[in-house]
Parts: sequence; C-alpha cells; structure tokens
Amino acid sequence: MPGPDAAAPPGLFRTANFRWLLGARAMAVAGNALSPVATAFAVLELTGSATQLGLLLAARQLTQVLMSLVAGVVADRLERRRVIIGADLVAFASLAVAATSLIAGQATFGVLLATAAVNGAAAAFVLPAMYGLIPQVVPAEQLQPANAVLRMSYNVSSLTGIMVGGVVVATIGAGWALAANAATFLLSALLMSRIRGISGRLRGAASFLGELRAGWREFAGRRWLWVAVTQACCYNAAYMGALAVLGPLVAQDHLGGALSWSIIIGGHNVGYLVGGLVSARLRTDRPLLVGMLLMLAEVPFIAGLGFAASGSGLSGWLLCGIVTVAAFVGAIGVEVFGVLWDSTVQRNVPEHALSRVTSYDQLASFVFVPLGMAAMGPAVAVADVDAAAYAAAAVMALSVGCALSVPAVRRMRSGPTAEPADSAALVRASA
Repeated sequence: MPGPDAAAPPGLFRTANFRWLLGARAMAVAGNALSPVATAFAVLELTGSATQLGLLLAARQLTQVLMSLVAGVVADRLERRRVIIGADLVAFASLAVAATSLIAGQATFGVLLATAAVNGAAAAFVLPAMYGLIPQVVPAEQLQPANAVLRMSYNVSSLTGIMVGGVVVATIGAGWALAANAATFLLSALLMSRIRGISGRLRGAASFLGELRAGWREFAGRRWLWVAVTQACCYNAAYMGALAVLGPLVAQDHLGGALSWSIIIGGHNVGYLVGGLVSARLRTDRPLLVGMLLMLAEVPFIAGLGFAASGSGLSGWLLCGIVTVAAFVGAIGVEVFGVLWDSTVQRNVPEHALSRVTSYDQLASFVFVPLGMAAMGPAVAVADVDAAAYAAAAVMALSVGCALSVPAVRRMRSGPTAEPADSAALVRASA
C-alpha cells in the first residue's frame, strides 16, 4: 500500500518484462474497448431489443464467472504468462468469427451470443493470471506504482479504443470495430511471448478440489477481503447492468446515438486516467475506508442516466455533457479504489495462492452481474428507464454503506502485515 515510494520509480520502466507486460495488456485493452460499443449497437441494429442486448452481455459475463475458479487453479499451477497468451488467442478467434459474420452481412443474434460467451470464458483466465504475474515481474516495493501505471495505460488505451470505436461504428460499421479488436488480441499474445524468466508451477500440484479448498481457506480467512468482495457483488450487478444496458439505450433514445455514448464513456476513461495519476502518489493508512468512500462517486453517474431519460426538456447534447462530467468524476473515485484494492490483495495474500484468491474475488464480485444485465431489459419494460437507473444508483450506495459498517473493513491498515488470516475462519473453512 502507499508508502514513501508511492510515485512510480524510474527502475520500473527499465524492467524489460514490465514493458512487455504493459504493452501487451494496453494493446488488448485498446482493442477490447471497441467491443462494448460495437456489440451494443450491432445488437440494437439487428434486433432493436434491450432485452436481447442484456441477454448477450449476460452470457459473456456468465461464462466468465463460471470459468473463474478453473482459471484461478490453472494460473497458480502453470506459467501465468502462457495462460494469458492462451486466453488472448481464444479471444482473437471468437472476435474474428463475430467480425466476419457482421462484415459479410451473415450475423445473427445466435452467432453474436455464442462468440460473446466464448470471449467471456477466455477473459476469465486473464485477471487471476495477471494478479499473480505482476508480483513476479516487479519487486514488492513497486507494486502500487506498477498497478497504477498499468491501470493508467489501460485507461489511455481504453479511451483511444472507445473514441475510435464510436467513429468506426458510426461510419463503417460494428463488424470492422470487432475485427480491429480481434487483431489487438493477436498482437497482445505476441508481446506477452517476449516476457522471459518467469517461473511456471509455483507449488506442487494437488488435486483440483484440493487446490480450490486451499484457495478458499486463504479467501475466507480474511474478513476484510470477503466483506469487500460481497459488497462488490451487489455494487457491480447494479452498476454493470445500468452501464451496459441502460447507457446505450439512453444514448440512442435521448442523446443522439453511438457517438454521444462514446463521448460519455470516453469521459469516464479520462476520469480513470486522472484517478490513476492520483493513486500512484496517494498515501493512506486506511486503504479500504478511503477507497470505498471514493466508490460513492460513481453513484451520480448512474443516477445521471436516469435524469437524461426523464424528459427534463434539456437538449440531447447538454444532457450528454452533464452525464459525461458525472462519469468523469465517478471514474476518478473508482479507479483510486481499484489501485488500492489491487495492491492490498497482492501484499496480503501469499503469492502461491494469489491467482486462486483472485478467482474467488472475481467469481463473487461478478456472479450477479449477468443477472443484473439480463434483468435491466425487463425492468425497462415494466418501469421507466429513469426509475431503473435511480434504483441501480441506490443499490450501489447501500452496498458501500453496509461494507463500511464492518470494523474489519474500516480499520484495515496498509502494509503486508495489515491483517493475518482469521484463524477461526480458516478452521471453519477447512471443516
């Protein structure tokens, strides 16, 4: 967590493996930023249905969630660099199929649904492997600046991809945007292959279930960890459902279409970039308390979507500007939380179990996101879009309040000895 070396030291960029990792993931993120814009408007053009858009996004998220525990065990057993390369190649193949079908005019909702599901399964392997790979690439004292630099590069790349994606979708179509996305995953795999000197298996291989139980003991034995992840479960379901389904719908009906939505998401990503700059130097002894309070900054953004849909009488471009500002401010808060969270987990969980603990984090944090996405379409059909957005914002705020009511979260200190695993919880988990 934050310390005297919170700013990124020059040696970080002199590390060849870190440069390859930075370039590879930034490339993948740049291309992947095209996908939500392209997919959302491809589905809306093809079907005109918010419900089907929600189902497609839910399918991708569901396969990612279902594969997360498998991914954690694999990433703790095998060379994490190779796990990411394999995931990149599968993502390349799935996106190439989707792009080809759209460009050829042969796309159906079923094709897009299947390729989205495959892409989600591939994505499940990246986060656990990345969490474990970063401490192998950089020394412990550089973890926070490394996480901040990586996330800033993702945000710059994502901003570029989103802005280009909006223009590409609006001019030559969603198929070409997905083709560019596919190419960037291929290039990412090539860059990842340049990383050298990373060890493979970190521990003797036990049975798959035995590895899962050991990872669960590490996860369940840290109260601050599982409480924060439970909070994220509710927060993410409401947030991602509103962002992925209501956002494009509001943009199409009230803000002028794909270009306005790309501007809003672009503003969101500029906020991520600013948040990364702040987090690289931020010093706090209470990382989770500070981080979760900052998560509340996203609440006005989601509520702003409801305001834009409420028929306020303001022009579409003025509403776009208001929502963009709210998105910018919200992203600063959530990005600072993200860097503090990443560094806290990496410093307080043993390296040999880091990918499995991250997989439990990923599973629990996103398990209800498919439900949140799938539910948004029917919610819009039953109630107004603005009511659905306001409800999502309320759930987000309530989840943060509940997590901060737990002393283990509020009092969590920075540093590698912040809180040992709860021995009572370990006994319960191993029973």
